[in-house]
Amino acid sequence: MIAFVLSRMIAPLRSEIRLLDAIRSLFWNRGYGTKLENELVAYFGVRKALLTHSGRTGLYFLFKALPHKKVYLPAYNCWAVTEAALYANMDIEYVDISLDDYNMDVAKLRATLVADSIILATHQFGIPCDIEAITELARERNCIVIEDNAPALGSEVKGKKTGSFGAAAIISFDHSKTIVSGKGGAILFNDEELYYTIKGMHDQATVQPGAMKSLRYMLVALAYSYATHKWLYPFTYTLFKRTRGNSASSPSYDLTKQNESYRLACDEMRAKLAFLGMKRLGNVVRKRDEITDFYLRESCRNGNIIPPVIPEGVKVALLKFPIRLKGFDREYFYAKCLEKGIDVAFLFPFHYGTDQDAYPNARIAARQTMSLPVYGALNCRDLHEIKRVLDDENNYIVKSPPHDSSGLVEKRKLLCFTLHYYWMDSTAFCRSKNLISLLRTHDELAEKEYLLKFRYKTFLIDLSKTRDEIFSAFEAKGARYKIRKALKDNVIVKMAETEEEKQKFYDFYRAFVAAPKRKDKILVVQDDELNKLVIFYAVSAEGEYLGGIGLLPSSDGRYLLDKYCATLHRFCEQELLIWHAVQYAQDMHYSYFDLSWMLPTEDKNSDQYRLYQFKKKFGGNLVDTYSYVKFRGPLIVPGLLFSMLLKVLFKGDINRFALCLKKFKVFK
Repeated sequence: MIAFVLSRMIAPLRSEIRLLDAIRSLFWNRGYGTKLENELVAYFGVRKALLTHSGRTGLYFLFKALPHKKVYLPAYNCWAVTEAALYANMDIEYVDISLDDYNMDVAKLRATLVADSIILATHQFGIPCDIEAITELARERNCIVIEDNAPALGSEVKGKKTGSFGAAAIISFDHSKTIVSGKGGAILFNDEELYYTIKGMHDQATVQPGAMKSLRYMLVALAYSYATHKWLYPFTYTLFKRTRGNSASSPSYDLTKQNESYRLACDEMRAKLAFLGMKRLGNVVRKRDEITDFYLRESCRNGNIIPPVIPEGVKVALLKFPIRLKGFDREYFYAKCLEKGIDVAFLFPFHYGTDQDAYPNARIAARQTMSLPVYGALNCRDLHEIKRVLDDENNYIVKSPPHDSSGLVEKRKLLCFTLHYYWMDSTAFCRSKNLISLLRTHDELAEKEYLLKFRYKTFLIDLSKTRDEIFSAFEAKGARYKIRKALKDNVIVKMAETEEEKQKFYDFYRAFVAAPKRKDKILVVQDDELNKLVIFYAVSAEGEYLGGIGLLPSSDGRYLLDKYCATLHRFCEQELLIWHAVQYAQDMHYSYFDLSWMLPTEDKNSDQYRLYQFKKKFGGNLVDTYSYVKFRGPLIVPGLLFSMLLKVLFKGDINRFALCLKKFKVFK
């Protein structure tokens, strides 16, 4: 319905094709294949170029011609890249990305790269990857680098065009690229021997598509360009959404032998159209660069979104401008932008690899990334409309937990009843049908959702700050000195990844709690919690187990809670564990690190006073947090009596009540 109400709408993508160029390419086009190849050689400064039917066609022939059997791909990437690798029967190894620029994380590549492999260095969305580090690593491991320059035609690193660093590279002339021929692409070569090998394979395996098929490719690109015009897009948006969904990019591999992408060549008609596009490339790149600069200036002022980090010494020709929201509801933001005439769109809504934990950044990118348009048809008015939408605080709401939330629910026995204990999962608590439910959360619920409400305090560390700012906010003597001392004493902190490591933390924590001075004062970690917790542990230089910290993620991905911590207090390892946990939370793009609930008091003999002083030294903001209790059915009246008892005997402190029940074996 939105599309028919609006008078104009800015599309997320518009083709750079020109009608006059398309008409000119229909006539006197003989010899333009060679002309275009020569133009590409001169522009990129490479030795040879070979036109192909598409970018993925070029990848396929490179994979088939090279003797290497393994290829390393980014875990967040266009599905056509994976299709080409699968079609060529390659052994694929995925590598996680950096969320700064959405490119392959070189450190993680270094940790997994084996000799005699192919590295596909993708310049994602037009942002150059660290190609110099990748090529240096390839030389060390006797590997070969292929650049995926399809999204980055026109980008540069230190004055050198991306696509000219590796042994070979592929580019694309698809309707979304900076040069458009409908369908089309090319392989760029620095290795002449490889060029002659692939040219022979390509010429033997492909055929010309024919004039009508080639014309159809061009007309589709033209139709897309006109359909995404701001005055037509309100009407065509509904059609696009109905046929393709919110994102047009979803894995749809075609591995059949009939897939024409790997059987067709690039004809003279499309070659001339791409050649004419090359003549306008400088203006296209310049315009996209201006739009990118505008977004970087404006989005850096907007505390609600995370823009990409453009590395020093590079020039970008972006395909799309990627952004992420800082913990806000992406679908809500998308709908609000549509209401105001901006289709921000989603980027790849998928990532690769069966081991979800091995590619956390790729998973975050697939779940959170959106894109702003950068095509040349945008004018100043359009850009300021986009800015107004980005700056409108009404477009941002905190993301609610998903219906299939995997938040932690503990089941504890309370006399003859079962208490369901929800941690930071308000939706699951509100929907629960249990006789007794308890929730710990930062959210304020409507009164109809609970019977009892308790207010506490907690320290939240804002992870949007830089790491230096966070560390500088720690107390100099109470925290920073102790962290440095632990490092000086060679204390090693590791993440518990195996079942054995998690069990060791579990056993240590239970023994820690059972000590006489702490017995019946601390609630014990439950065995079934282990798979929900992120656990770090510390060992001394001599290998002694010093303790660990158990962290609980909130179901909406905003908070990482310090739920359990137990150490021997010998080498300041507790402070170091918390600092590692804070850094981990920032790396995983949580919004806040939560130092857990407490009741601030000035009574120096109180355990709460010592706990409060310990947490205060980490420099977070002291904010309210809540516990809610809900009774159902026959327990409503006893629940009201319980509320009165709690206020009279325990001053409303449900922690003291729970520990009292535990002491008398009522609460387990």
